[in-house]
Amino acid sequence: MTNVIPELDLVVEKWLDRFEAALTSQDALAIGACFVTDSHWRDVLAFTWNLVQTHGASAIGEGLAKRSGQTGAHHFRLNRRWGGATRATVFTRDVVQGIFDFDTGVGVGTGVVRLVEDPDSPIGYSAWLLLTSQQTLNAPGVTFPDERSERYGFTPSVAGETWLENREYLSRFEDREPQVLVVGAGHAGVSIAARLERMGVDTLVVEKSPRVGDVWRNRYRSLALHNPTGASHFPYIPYPSHWPQYLSKDQVANFIETYAQNMDLKIWTSSEFIHGTYDEETSTWTATIRRADGETRTLRPQHIVMAAGVTGKIPNIPDLPGIRDFKGEVIHTSQFDSGEAYQGKKVLVVGAATSAHDAALELHFSGARPTMLQRGPLTVVRLSTVEKYDFAGLPPQIPMEKLELIDLIGLSNLVFPLMREEIQRTATKARAEDADLIEGLKSAGMKVYNGEDDGGWKLAAWRTASGYYIDVGASDHVVNGDIAVRQAETMTRFVEDGIELTDGSIEQYDAVILATGYHNIQVDLARMFGDEIGKRLDGIFNLRDKGSGEFSNSWAPTNQPGLWFNVGGFPQTRAYSYYLALQIKARVAGLVPRDAHIDSGSMQQRWEQDVAGYPELDKRVSSGAGHA
Repeated sequence: MTNVIPELDLVVEKWLDRFEAALTSQDALAIGACFVTDSHWRDVLAFTWNLVQTHGASAIGEGLAKRSGQTGAHHFRLNRRWGGATRATVFTRDVVQGIFDFDTGVGVGTGVVRLVEDPDSPIGYSAWLLLTSQQTLNAPGVTFPDERSERYGFTPSVAGETWLENREYLSRFEDREPQVLVVGAGHAGVSIAARLERMGVDTLVVEKSPRVGDVWRNRYRSLALHNPTGASHFPYIPYPSHWPQYLSKDQVANFIETYAQNMDLKIWTSSEFIHGTYDEETSTWTATIRRADGETRTLRPQHIVMAAGVTGKIPNIPDLPGIRDFKGEVIHTSQFDSGEAYQGKKVLVVGAATSAHDAALELHFSGARPTMLQRGPLTVVRLSTVEKYDFAGLPPQIPMEKLELIDLIGLSNLVFPLMREEIQRTATKARAEDADLIEGLKSAGMKVYNGEDDGGWKLAAWRTASGYYIDVGASDHVVNGDIAVRQAETMTRFVEDGIELTDGSIEQYDAVILATGYHNIQVDLARMFGDEIGKRLDGIFNLRDKGSGEFSNSWAPTNQPGLWFNVGGFPQTRAYSYYLALQIKARVAGLVPRDAHIDSGSMQQRWEQDVAGYPELDKRVSSGAGHA
């Protein structure tokens, strides 16, 4: 809850004046004195050209003092676009919250500060949480397209050329190289391409499927989003206001296709990225693309953005004991489209996480008799409970301007030591809310727990993108026995007509569906870029270790220059695609020091010695095949 109180504007303005004076002095002690001891600063490009969290007043003071001279941050002022300063409760702590703007040497930044009462401060308040983010670039030679193009929206390449002819010509890249090559035309790919094109960066998207949106269109027919529609808008163009709260995969697929058309994106379909090598001297890639006719095309972009997911595309097919002896059909969920072919049949689904539940539910609705073979404990939460505790009651439709504020506040909230505590609190509440469901699932033979560190489904999603199920209908059918559950330790091996149990009996099945996930994306990266580059990218979309709170190799510089990743669900790719595009635009314009991403990382190492009481946080884990 927030309450706008005009008198609070003065509190925030006094803090901003004090903070700016300290920054100008480049005095680490003076800057640190603007913060309480257990404070946190998240920077999104403004001071570090990276996504960096720094914890503790001393480390924050040192980090800002080091960067303030290079950044040239000045003219800090309250941003009144969203209503001025407010009182708010953030992570159970009462704060005065203010959104502010400031100028840097390359443009305008926006920040969020949360102040708490501090008797040792000359103004009575000090900062507890601070977000700084770069929002625009206005250096010479850097321009952003207007909202609406002048005249006809294009410059003809030859006399009499129509708009459509011009778009087709530009999309062929016959006489120039794309500045950026985006791999994948799903929601992540079209989002980053739209951001880049709006910033004047010539961008080509390659998609191996015949149509844009096929990555959703070709999945099993009952698939639907688990994020509410209001939180899942794309940049610039919202979903129609009459669309339902949760979208079907076909609605999503068709929207992605029309979005790409309406945003005038340059996309090659039926075109597969085969291989890329990087030239350190010229800072360009040599990228090989196989086109629909089988011919290859060589491109030399400055940057490549991978937007084809984080779990890899190669199915994980485990060598289960005796599986080669089984005479029935064995397929992976990547091959599963519909349960119609299994009507009346007994089907064993190996796995018990999201894809396994979805496949089992589809099989049940098609008249099959599914059993899930559970290989590890699972976190289960009702969708209605997720809505209550995770989405904080977001309405079905959110105006785009309001969504910008929600995204900004979301950036400021992702301070991992505090976010983890909040996730643990809400996970405990969610488990209590769903106690009847949990007991029912346990009675049905399923192993259910509250996740590692009692973090529920959210920390499971952040760590491995597996090991949980948000119930959209399957759990009730598990409880009432329509979908059976068997534990893996009760079987010894597969046999010709089913599985052999530890008591020697045989349980018969007609088919096996492997809901066993995909190999780690490192396998795909090594194949596409070579082992050396693949080894440099230690995990994609995993929480970095030592509690830095940022996701590895996600929306930020990687250890391979010119290689970027736009990853995550719809809310993440919408919010972070802007900052990813801004980084690439700044690099194309020569505004970013070559070592910026190296220097900024050192700020994260100080927080453990500056802030007492926080345990050592998450170890790095690899995404991939960890389905339960």
